[in-house]
Amino acid sequence: MPFTPFHFGHALPFCFLDWKKNRIDLLSALLASVIIDARATYIFLFHLNAPFHGILHNFFMATILGILIGLLMQVTQKWWNPLLKKIDLEQHSSLIGKVAIALLMSWIHVFLDATIYPEMNPLWPFQSGNFFFGLLSSGQAYTICMFGFIISCVQIVGYYFYRNLRKEHDSDALLRQQGEYQQNLLSISKSKTND
Repeated sequence: MPFTPFHFGHALPFCFLDWKKNRIDLLSALLASVIIDARATYIFLFHLNAPFHGILHNFFMATILGILIGLLMQVTQKWWNPLLKKIDLEQHSSLIGKVAIALLMSWIHVFLDATIYPEMNPLWPFQSGNFFFGLLSSGQAYTICMFGFIISCVQIVGYYFYRNLRKEHDSDALLRQQGEYQQNLLSISKSKTND
């Protein structure tokens, strides 16, 4: 894809599949979905004469990057979680969960790009050529990403609606418990004064 943010479209729907438990790591998924374009972005920004889809656009490098991202997110989770907690997205995924979602997102990135860019070698270093080219048209690949954005918007609204309902329910239950506790205290104090 010429613009990296399109790849958030294939990642975001996965991030909210397990929104009740937050076991799918949001940051791992988002970073892995775009890290493959780091070289392409560098080439674009500095107007270099090199192909955009080079050494990082294959499953071998995507695997290495996915594992590294999972490890990085595990090590840095203690710094990200306080920030994410402020928007009610604190993450509780395991290292395996982080690596798994990062691998999946980086592989999907390579696959989507391989279907629309003939110059890619997605199976490098094991095989040259791109037999994925043409499996999807550019329009279909972009539609998948745009549809992912739409799905994730619905998921995000649902996520916050669920969280707010749960908080309201929890606060109502807490108020009831406090009321019952106060009534118990009053009845205990009345019984002591009657004695």
